Amino acid sequence: MSRTVDRLEPAQVPQDQLEALREALLAVDRPCLVGRENFRLPLPDPIFHVLLHIVQGMRKGQTMLLMPEDETFTTQAAADYLGVSRPFLVKLLEAGTIPFFNAGSHRKVRLLDLREFEQKRGEDRRAFLEKLSKEAHNAGLYDNEEEA
Repeated sequence: MSRTVDRLEPAQVPQDQLEALREALLAVDRPCLVGRENFRLPLPDPIFHVLLHIVQGMRKGQTMLLMPEDETFTTQAAADYLGVSRPFLVKLLEAGTIPFFNAGSHRKVRLLDLREFEQKRGEDRRAFLEKLSKEAHNAGLYDNEEEA
């Protein structure tokens, strides 16, 4: 199934309009959508934060993409997303570390699974660094601030 990925280029919206949007989003009053007959609907927090992130990124000149979590990537696109080589990604797929499915003779990876892998990888790294830090501290490899 083919999907449309919404791509917002910074040049599509003038800088002064991006600045006005940013100011409106950060105003003291809660931002609202205004419809016919002045119907007002406050923006829910998750949508507010996504809009703010988009506006701030575009103000910095970043192209912003919006896609569903179940969007599928080729192995090369998935490797690029994670910042790893394609052969390394394929090893992760074959080891069952990241779920994938076959579309014909090609492997496909969902964005949601890539994001879950990233989150777990970050948690594992933090846990390892904390363990390493405790071991170094217990071994006396850190100076105590009281002794300095």
